[in-house]
Amino acid sequence: MIMKNELKILSLQFEAIDDKDKNLKKAAKMLDENSDFEPDIVVLPELWNVGIFYEKFRAQAENIPDETTMLLSGLAESYNTCIIGGSIVEKTFDGMFYNTSVVVDKSGAVVAKYRKNHLFSHCGSQENKYLNAGEGTCTFDFDGIKIGLGICYDIRFPELFRKMMKEGASVFVVPAAFPLERIEQWNILNQARALENLAILVSCNQYGSSNYISPYGKIKSSSKSGECAMRNVVDIREVIEARLNTPFLNDIKHM
Repeated sequence: MIMKNELKILSLQFEAIDDKDKNLKKAAKMLDENSDFEPDIVVLPELWNVGIFYEKFRAQAENIPDETTMLLSGLAESYNTCIIGGSIVEKTFDGMFYNTSVVVDKSGAVVAKYRKNHLFSHCGSQENKYLNAGEGTCTFDFDGIKIGLGICYDIRFPELFRKMMKEGASVFVVPAAFPLERIEQWNILNQARALENLAILVSCNQYGSSNYISPYGKIKSSSKSGECAMRNVVDIREVIEARLNTPFLNDIKHM
């Protein structure tokens, strides 16, 4: 497969409310309104379908596939795009609950699934009370480009991203619901994860600062708060050139 040089990535930033039906319709409407961009990949925020209402997580959880995944599959097929479905609350048949990102390809098939490794348990969060932690990394191939997934709080744990880089990832995608009161930390962490792995990072945060970060840690575009669609054309050649010109990844020691 010939690797693409550029990817058109559409990030749909909006704050989810306590109404699944309206959230699903919001995502579909925003994609339709931006379909002229003809994105290769669409990214949604963390828990975009149900919002951050911890006590309702289990009642609103879905198996995969179910209502939300089926919507994503239909949208992907209709608009001929790959969708990284932010994350949803996944309910498994053995009674476990996860914060899960689903990747749907252009044919509508689920091709990857990542369960959030690190559950937030500070500042009043109850994510770890209602959900189970996932394990392992998730990378997938898109037109010859390997993409690695993280979700929100995962951004604080560099080991996860370093492992995905070693698995071949040149692009990281991070859906999030990272609060505005700590948004400066979020931006620094976005930059750090990109720079230390000489990778492109694209994030989609419900509350703002959905970013496109270069392999050298430069913020190339960043959103303000509120509903918006980020249209980014990311150049994979930046990663190739950075890793050739600044080859410090070759000097990693196994500590």
